[in-house]
Amino acid sequence: MIGPLGTAARSRRSRINPSVSGPKRSMPMTNLSIRPARAAEQAAILNLAERLAAFGPTTRPAREIAARERRALSEALDHPSPGSALSTRLFHG
Repeated sequence: MIGPLGTAARSRRSRINPSVSGPKRSMPMTNLSIRPARAAEQAAILNLAERLAAFGPTTRPAREIAARERRALSEALDHPSPGSALSTRLFHG
């Protein structure tokens, strides 16, 4: 339920700064782990490139953004640079 205007903002600030008053809500705990991406996950990772266009920039067509991102992700998976990693987030439970 959303309260009066500004309640949600006060609630977010409350979690960051407990001295700010606002409604308290319990946040469900999610178990997740982050690990290096595996070659077997490449198809799933490359499919995510289609969704990246939703985050901008709007100066290029969505298919161009997706194509560039697929190339960059594929390169990072196939030929990782020393000192860098492409990570995957896994949810448990």
